[in-house]
Amino acid sequence: MSKEHWALIALLVNLLQSLAKFVGGVLSGSLSLIGESVHSLSDSFASVITYISIKFSTKKNERFPYGLYKLENLASVVISFFLFLASYEIVKRAFSQRVEIKEEFWGIGAGIVVFSLLSSLSLSMLERWAGKRYNSPALIADSYHTLTDAFGSSLVLLSFVSAKLGYQLDRYFATAVSLLILWTAISILKREFAVLLDVSADEKTLERMRQIILDFENIKEIKH
Repeated sequence: MSKEHWALIALLVNLLQSLAKFVGGVLSGSLSLIGESVHSLSDSFASVITYISIKFSTKKNERFPYGLYKLENLASVVISFFLFLASYEIVKRAFSQRVEIKEEFWGIGAGIVVFSLLSSLSLSMLERWAGKRYNSPALIADSYHTLTDAFGSSLVLLSFVSAKLGYQLDRYFATAVSLLILWTAISILKREFAVLLDVSADEKTLERMRQIILDFENIKEIKH
């Protein structure tokens, strides 16, 4: 399969997870599961961006001699603001109303969480393998993004386990998921602004570049 195919597979898996988590969250009353559906939806957006990046980054012309790779960065900034809003809404809902997991839908919700956890881990490993095989930074980056979804699913699973033991702690796990979404948003914003503003590489990287260049015997010095 090509890089584009892997990006499309990631998109379909994330969309399926998002829909399943939302339905499971509504049925079970789990706010943390609804929050994870938002997180999976953000992974879907990330997969779309990955696909666009792979598909169009090499499209060069006279007006865009470096290609259209920064479309990915612009779209990521928009996604980060969506995640900020989602994080705020989840925390607001967690502490402004009664939140508890319904016993009659516990099995459905827990099953969805386990499915999501296993599929996220599998997808992350496969994407990383494909990224290394095709030398695709976009796929490798998306694999790490998918891994955060697995971590979020683990938090929700703990919420369902605690509810089964008689402790309704879903509002607190929902807050933890909200913080995970917030961390994802900040990470995206920090990374994409660095690219859009053409930030320099760190000094350690620059020094390594100087050493590599000076290893060529015909190079006498580096002025800039």
